[in-house]
Amino acid sequence: MRRSLCCGTRPWPALLLFATLSGCQQSQGSDSGIQQLRSSVAHDATPDATDDQYAAFIAAHNAFAIDLLQQLMPQDQNYVFSPTSAYLTLGMAYVGASGVTAEEMRTVLHDDLPPGVFHQAANRLMSDLQASNADTFKQADGDKFVRVALADGIWADQTLPINSVFLDLLSAQYDAGVYQADFVAAAENARADINSWVADKTSDNIRNLFLPGMVGPTTRWVLVNALAVNASWQTAFDSSLSEITPFSDLSGARIDVSTLKGPMDVRFYGTAEMVVLELPMVLQNLSMTFLVPLTGQFATVRERLGAVIANQELAQLSPQRFTVTLPQFSVHNSSVSLRDGLVALGMQYSFSDSADFSNITGQAGLNIGDLVQQSAVGVDASGVLTNLATSPQDPGSPAAAFAVDRPFFFMIRNAWGAILLAGQVVNPNQ
Repeated sequence: MRRSLCCGTRPWPALLLFATLSGCQQSQGSDSGIQQLRSSVAHDATPDATDDQYAAFIAAHNAFAIDLLQQLMPQDQNYVFSPTSAYLTLGMAYVGASGVTAEEMRTVLHDDLPPGVFHQAANRLMSDLQASNADTFKQADGDKFVRVALADGIWADQTLPINSVFLDLLSAQYDAGVYQADFVAAAENARADINSWVADKTSDNIRNLFLPGMVGPTTRWVLVNALAVNASWQTAFDSSLSEITPFSDLSGARIDVSTLKGPMDVRFYGTAEMVVLELPMVLQNLSMTFLVPLTGQFATVRERLGAVIANQELAQLSPQRFTVTLPQFSVHNSSVSLRDGLVALGMQYSFSDSADFSNITGQAGLNIGDLVQQSAVGVDASGVLTNLATSPQDPGSPAAAFAVDRPFFFMIRNAWGAILLAGQVVNPNQ
């Protein structure tokens, strides 16, 4: 019987959260009491991917992001999706893929790098994200921090043989091993162990990643990538200026929404179709970019998202000072399947009985049952949902005003431009 990979995610009440689960010398150890198979090959803390190769990897990551976003994003609903979480999860599966399965994944992941460099670059991205962390420190407009929690790992049924070469690469580039579980006789215990592991790795910010019934006696392997980010704005919005203002939805109807407001240094540019506003997070390792189509241009901009990224149009952003008005919003998607989107993009074998993940076990018999993601994003005055702050007075002349008062697209990006989170808001009140 062909066994399936199980996948999914769980939201975190903070600025943003995204997690995806999917359906050498070998050493045996434990992590919080869980038995683990882990290669003796050490994690490569300085991966060999050059800057040019890393830039190509980020471009491939972003092309995948837009490809899948345009497959998944509904026409008229709020939506949020984490390309990075899905990309890293698929990266771990890609380690174990062979034959046509690997070639299809290579195409969908836009991997044109020399053999092995994809995984080195994935390692570098994970290292960059973890290096973004900053402990709480004080500024004039309140406490600031950046918290990035990353967890990736594979669980396999204890009866499944694991290839030592697979373990070597998994350890060296993903800093991961294979945890052993008894899915056949004790699936509920395995589910609890995985949830506990993820909670521990993310400082208890992501809990109950797997809901009851998401793993069972037929589960043979599970891949998890959980990425949680909680960051302050570089300049907090002035909570005393928050107000109710009109917002025009896709039909042109005006609705009242709660907004954030404050003077701040941003990056900005405009075209005949849209205006683009980028707000930096504290320390400027992360930023949130808003692409705001002009009236009647929403569908056009949606279709052009890939070109905007591929053509480096965001490189035209230039420093400006604005009094920004931004709707306060929170978007959460529950258990969105990525399978159909990935199949439409060409990753067909992975989800079929013809799948070849024999580099994991040396045997046929594994495929991906589904790839399910839950994602959430929310913004408020300080950058997090639980801690409002007041910005200092603008020391210069009054700033020009810019209001995000109609449907928009958004992205969270790191300093290299990797799209960690993307989506759209058509109604902030949804």
